[in-house]
Amino acid sequence: MAKISLSITVLSIIVLCGLVSCKKPSQSGISLQENGHIQNKYAKMFDMSIYENGDILLKTGNEYRYYITKSKDSIPLDLDATFIPQSPSSVYIVASNVIALWNAIDGIKNIKFSSIKDNNIQIHSIASALKNGDILFAGKYSAPDYEMLLDKGCDLAIESTMIFHSPEVKEKLEALEIPVFIDMSSYEENPLGRLEWIKVYGAISGQLQKATDFFESQEALVLSLPKYTGEKKKVIFFYINSFGLAVVRKPSDYISSMIEMAGGDYAITEDMINGFSNSSSPYITISIEELFNLASSADILIYNAGIGKVPTSLSDLISMNSLFEEFKAVKYANVWVTDSSLYQLSDRLALIIADMHSIFKPDSIDKTEFLERLKRDD
Repeated sequence: MAKISLSITVLSIIVLCGLVSCKKPSQSGISLQENGHIQNKYAKMFDMSIYENGDILLKTGNEYRYYITKSKDSIPLDLDATFIPQSPSSVYIVASNVIALWNAIDGIKNIKFSSIKDNNIQIHSIASALKNGDILFAGKYSAPDYEMLLDKGCDLAIESTMIFHSPEVKEKLEALEIPVFIDMSSYEENPLGRLEWIKVYGAISGQLQKATDFFESQEALVLSLPKYTGEKKKVIFFYINSFGLAVVRKPSDYISSMIEMAGGDYAITEDMINGFSNSSSPYITISIEELFNLASSADILIYNAGIGKVPTSLSDLISMNSLFEEFKAVKYANVWVTDSSLYQLSDRLALIIADMHSIFKPDSIDKTEFLERLKRDD
């Protein structure tokens, strides 16, 4: 009976919390001055200012404001922002790309809850923590386990922009006095801008310097890549969905930018796809015939192995649609598949760019850490 009573009590709290606004921490009445500003090199979707007491005001997108502080008592008077405890000890993280950034700065000890199960994540240390119970599965973004989060003291929920589809979840979490931070790194078009969000999680976890050092080392890797002379290789990034259609990244997407930064030339331009899609989606879905018209002369095809069926050879790719046999990249055996964990490794973007740079070389190469060439099996 005690367990049933507890469940009823928690559910009652959740229902009530859905009807009231989230309780804000009391403010101290002090007046603090900004003492510095953290300069972004590439990121457009966040801005951080440091106050004289070391606290940080974080602004994301066009409207969200968060105050990162070690003590609620130091919140300035009349500050309209969500309070985030610095170095939270029981974080609930929804997006796997965010987990990768925390992992890069040794912040896994702060994560206690995830919306991803261990068999769906490719990061070994995180999968192990989920498997042995150091990180608990607390429900997906649209249906978190409120009772677990409340009972085990969750002190911060980090959501992806998918939470915009379930605003009632954000309201309920805040009503339970669990602050909600919305990651907007997916809105960054520049790959290094996405990676620069590690500074945000460095600020939240109390490891801003470590995060900054990590970012600068990755930036240096990209900037050190030799420039290719002569004509650039034309490249396409795509996969085939369950309907036999090609899903192709737009030229404005961050993956396309990675290809350009690696010394390639994304073979599809905005003018070429004007008639296909007017949506804000980062990709277009087209027939193989349409793909042929756009990309048959591309020097390199990169197949996204993170979604759906993945070809294991050139013959396997041709079996998906015989028209692939007429693509230049197929004829010259210049088709590559990505690692299946590509989208989860937001901390490895610079290394992935370096791998792309390697396959754009004229020298023969068959495998890198994140890319592997498809071979003929005849």
